Amino acid sequence: ALRATAKGRGANAVHMVNVWSTELGMCVGQQKVADKSNEITAIPELLQLLELKGCLVSIDAMGTQVKIADTILKKSGDYLLAVKDNHPSLNTEVKEQFQAYWDKNETDVSGPGFTEQFDSEHGRKEHRRCWVLVVDESMPVCQQWKAKTIIAVQAERVENGKGYDFVRFYISSRALDATSALKATRAHWSVENLLHWTLDIAFGEDQLQARAGSGSTHDRYLHKLIKSRSVEWLQARF
Repeated sequence: ALRATAKGRGANAVHMVNVWSTELGMCVGQQKVADKSNEITAIPELLQLLELKGCLVSIDAMGTQVKIADTILKKSGDYLLAVKDNHPSLNTEVKEQFQAYWDKNETDVSGPGFTEQFDSEHGRKEHRRCWVLVVDESMPVCQQWKAKTIIAVQAERVENGKGYDFVRFYISSRALDATSALKATRAHWSVENLLHWTLDIAFGEDQLQARAGSGSTHDRYLHKLIKSRSVEWLQARF
């Protein structure tokens, strides 16, 4: 959401979809989301402007749409799409395939279908495991998406003395081994750390600009305090 683009009461702010190149470390495209729409309609328009041959395009679950996948494939690229509950049949099939595999191969962690990484930085320890299965006739929904591999990434994290454990699922039109799949899923998050963080923190794109009569009374009270008091004074009271 672009800062200060909501002009007048009830107006909608301008929302942008960005394309981030993980190899170049730069934004290579932007598309404004149409009024009364969302990024699902903006993504295909933006993809049409890009040269995707040989590229692996990763998108969050909201972008896991048949039209978007087809657009990428028609432009000679490959997709890596997050799988969640917005596509129940796809989500169920992927989870059931991995659960069946784990039930039969609990101790088998060798070969190109599995890899793991250990990280310890910024006070955080993380253990990541990645499994990849090849799509076959037992996965009719994945075949409808023209997927070649399904991917599961488990992350066990310890941060500030608290433990977190979660699993993310993906489908890809590219035949990936576990090492390549884990690298690609990790690289996807660079858009948050290197682009969105810079836009939000350095440029203040998402900064709240409450107008008179629009933010809550508490928000306006805090705004006055921030302008008139020191950070230490605020911390002592909130």
